[in-house]
Amino acid sequence: MTATNETPASGNPKSVTFDTLSAAQGLREIGFDHIQAEGIVTTISTAVSQTVATKADLALVRKDIELVRKDMEASEKSLRGQIAASEKSLRGQIAASEKSLRGEIAASEKSLRGEIAASEKSLRGEIAASEKSLLGKIEASENLLRQEMRSMQDKIVIKLGGLIVTMTFLLLAIGPFYFRWVNSLLD
Repeated sequence: MTATNETPASGNPKSVTFDTLSAAQGLREIGFDHIQAEGIVTTISTAVSQTVATKADLALVRKDIELVRKDMEASEKSLRGQIAASEKSLRGQIAASEKSLRGEIAASEKSLRGEIAASEKSLRGEIAASEKSLLGKIEASENLLRQEMRSMQDKIVIKLGGLIVTMTFLLLAIGPFYFRWVNSLLD
């Protein structure tokens, strides 16, 4: 009796070497009767033929693994190509965006420089106008102060002149009395 394993892929039976006669005789020798020994050997033979992989099974599995490996390599190659294409496309988009942004920055810089120059010119004009206005006000204030100082000077001269005249009259009026008094002290 020999156990066999059918393979649906190839249609050829594959046999697993299991000596059922020898196994049944060994069981009878240790005390099993003929029916028990045949039942155990048949069960083991069926289990072995259905579960144990043969060299042909292993060859099929290796073939399947090789096919899967080739599919994976092809998929990897395809994915690497897609990644490279995506990278190239993205680098192109990045370069285009960078170029566009640099153009925008240059345009903004030019515009801002123009605005700064216009603001500077406007502010310089305002500063010059304010300076001219302030100089005019300072000059007017200076002229007004000069006139007030002349007026005060004239008033001071008049008052000093009056004071000198008054002192002169006083000296003339008290002068003789003063000389007499000084002479009396000296005598």
